[in-house]
Amino acid sequence: MALPRRVPWTNQEEYEEVFSLLFSSNGDLNAQRRAVDRIHVWQSRGCCPYAAEATASILAVIMRDASAGRASTSAFPEELRLAYSMSLTRFVNGLVDPAQRGPFARSIASIAAQIGLPVWFVELRHAATHEDLPSLQVLRDAARKAMDWLYHRYWLVQMQAQMSETDTAESQEVSEAQRAEITRLLTLYKRLQKEALRDATLSKGRELTKVTLAIERWAVDVGTSKASLSISAGTQAGIASDATTVGCQALAQIMTETGFLVPTSKKKRVSSKGTELPTELRAIWTPLLEHLDDVFEDFSSTLIWQCLDLLATATEDEKAPTMTGLAREKSYLNTIRVWAVVLLAHEDEYMQEEVLRFCLLRNNLYILTTHEHLAEPVKALQRVQRSQPALVAPIAEADIEAALARVAERLNEVSGEQSAHQRSFAQVPQNTSTDHAGGSHWRVVLEAQWQPCPFGMLPGGINPRFEVV
Repeated sequence: MALPRRVPWTNQEEYEEVFSLLFSSNGDLNAQRRAVDRIHVWQSRGCCPYAAEATASILAVIMRDASAGRASTSAFPEELRLAYSMSLTRFVNGLVDPAQRGPFARSIASIAAQIGLPVWFVELRHAATHEDLPSLQVLRDAARKAMDWLYHRYWLVQMQAQMSETDTAESQEVSEAQRAEITRLLTLYKRLQKEALRDATLSKGRELTKVTLAIERWAVDVGTSKASLSISAGTQAGIASDATTVGCQALAQIMTETGFLVPTSKKKRVSSKGTELPTELRAIWTPLLEHLDDVFEDFSSTLIWQCLDLLATATEDEKAPTMTGLAREKSYLNTIRVWAVVLLAHEDEYMQEEVLRFCLLRNNLYILTTHEHLAEPVKALQRVQRSQPALVAPIAEADIEAALARVAERLNEVSGEQSAHQRSFAQVPQNTSTDHAGGSHWRVVLEAQWQPCPFGMLPGGINPRFEVV
């Protein structure tokens, strides 16, 4: 039996209130400030998750930046850069350090890839710690992306986990019985379909139709029973609408387990470099998937998101635990990846854009290779973004105009300095001789024309100006 988990919030309502103040307040600084203060209370109670502390730290700097116009000083931008750099550095260190286990230290980049943290966060941390501070615009963009990462990887996952914990006691017994039933139906369907494919003389059409309809009814029954637990009485239309979604989610979760869409034998799965499903595997399950997609409007998209969630929480190390606590084999993840690509090819442009946006926010080997067919330059863009975030950071139009004005002002200064240099060099005696040493631009000056001047000064007692312009 698992030991109870200590949390700093008093109850589920307190956690939901802080979650709402952080992400559902439409940028209300007062609401976000109350959320940050509440997280500080959690820290004083102890056992506060580091993700919550990092959220408060980064959001505090963002709020300070938002209110900077009220009290501006000449040193304030530099203070903001230091504050952003410190919060982002601690954000990376706090996520990476707990994974430093074992007798030998691992690189921060490898740990970041394992937990799904974009590598350019590590490079930004290195620049802020050992090199020149990144620009304010890059730091602002990094802070927004860090908040988005924390939202998807911690706050949303924690919210879903707590909601599921409240319903587990009510639905666990029914779920076990229905799981056994759908496992039996899917296994029977797979056996009948294999027999029909291997021997065309066998007529399995009637039996396959019967099993397919039983699988369809299972999804409807499960969806109705689970949806009715979470929706109040008197909303039958809401139950019917939500039942379809819940039933599709339950069926998609079972079908992505080993033994169904992913064969039990590793030899029948997709290799690491594979881009196509095995012919038999695709022939077995495509008829059922097409039927379910025709019956349930959202089944195909639900199955795609189920595959993407499995890939997003995966690591490149088979022995490393995932966020769900289960280690997934590489061949399993590669097969799920190709299934997602095959299903996505039949979706509309809007769905493909949503998947592309989802993939760009994740960073591991499996999720990045899922959407290669959506846009050809995506991989190149991601490499640039990870290595040089400043190149893809958004720049406001006002900042561009201000930068152009500074460049023009500096150009005028340089032009004036060059004119002064030309006047000073005009005082140097000119040699009328046409002799050159080896054809170089050095000229020979007669001894009678030498003029004494202090060492390090130009002839005529002029101080040289060697500033880089």
